[in-house]
Amino acid sequence: ASRKRAEESLRKSDEWLGFAQHAAAVGIFDLDLKTGGARASEGQFRLYGLDPAGKWPSHEGWRKLVHPEDRERMDHQVELAISGAQVSGEEFRIVWPDGSIHWLCGQPTAFFDEAETATRLVGTNVDVTSRVRAETVLNQFFSASPTPLAIWDFDGRIQQANPACELLFGLTTVELEGLKVLDLVHPEDQAVAAAALEKVASSGKLMGFECRVSCKDGPYRWLLVNACVLKNTQVMLATAQDITKRKTAEEALRQSEARFRSAFENTLFGMA
Repeated sequence: ASRKRAEESLRKSDEWLGFAQHAAAVGIFDLDLKTGGARASEGQFRLYGLDPAGKWPSHEGWRKLVHPEDRERMDHQVELAISGAQVSGEEFRIVWPDGSIHWLCGQPTAFFDEAETATRLVGTNVDVTSRVRAETVLNQFFSASPTPLAIWDFDGRIQQANPACELLFGLTTVELEGLKVLDLVHPEDQAVAAAALEKVASSGKLMGFECRVSCKDGPYRWLLVNACVLKNTQVMLATAQDITKRKTAEEALRQSEARFRSAFENTLFGMA
């Protein structure tokens, strides 16, 4: 009776493991480094577009499923694991039998015998295709946007800038990345800009902030800046709009009104 209960418990445990692997799109592999034999979970077969009723390929067969441009990098990861080094998850592409390309994240772990020789390589693969495709679209939008976009850390240091920022500041993205935003701000505006930076870090949003910034080839320009904290991160996304022409027109109008008011108030003739 106890054996039956143990078998039933093991069966349910295996079922739960299978459900979890399927729901999380996770595959498990086990490679015998001495014999070259390999086995894999049903989820692993599905991640590679293979029939679970078939046989999992050898290590060399698996390499042929990896995208040619990623094979050398994955070979290095396997070598590191076999050498005993701690290996982190690595993202790579695979090619399904139908020719479609999918992204996986793999992390192998080596097991050693008493002579400290690697005997098995066991690990997991996780499908990250949807995330990678979404990130690709966002990166393309970031790069192609005509609006200057930049990602800052909470200290105001620029981590990433798009090509539109190059046109605005006259600096390359390489020159911009690593700079502190406040170093680009006009000295007279730095105090209020620092307060605005603290505000967005604490409240998560900054809208309609105006300040002057320096540019490589030319005078200071006026920018209208909006910023927000990216969800679940310690960075901010900022957009900038050049409003120099508007500010120049406003200043010209202010000076014109001041001159008119002075003339109106100081004339010797009666005016209404």
